[in-house]
Amino acid sequence: MKFLLAFAALALFVQLAAAGTRAHAAVPHRYLAGACNDAQDLGAFKSHWGTFQNSVDQCATGCLGGADCSSSCIQKAIGLTQACATCFGQGVACVATNCYWKCLNPASPGCAQCSIQHCEAPLLSCAGVPKSDIPM
Repeated sequence: MKFLLAFAALALFVQLAAAGTRAHAAVPHRYLAGACNDAQDLGAFKSHWGTFQNSVDQCATGCLGGADCSSSCIQKAIGLTQACATCFGQGVACVATNCYWKCLNPASPGCAQCSIQHCEAPLLSCAGVPKSDIPM
């Protein structure tokens, strides 16, 4: 199970990075709009550009896809504010909840579509920064 949730988290960030199109579905969430648009978070993105993905994957795996645990882990590992880390923790949980079966193979088109449909727009809305500013 832990391994599969790691794939789900990895799939979210791989698909966000590779996606050329986005589906913007209305999904219930508890995001904080613009949570990553400050000097601390933008600086943390920049200083962890090459390690961000690995850190998020490790947190997602260690937390079994749990939002609160992933948020705390990401905050500590990367130095994001609590609000910004919450966006990414919720992103991890979103993929684990909405795309679990489709992301058993994280490289599959079904996983990409599900991650984009359910989780990309809320993550980017929560972060409040362009996709190009997030090291995914």
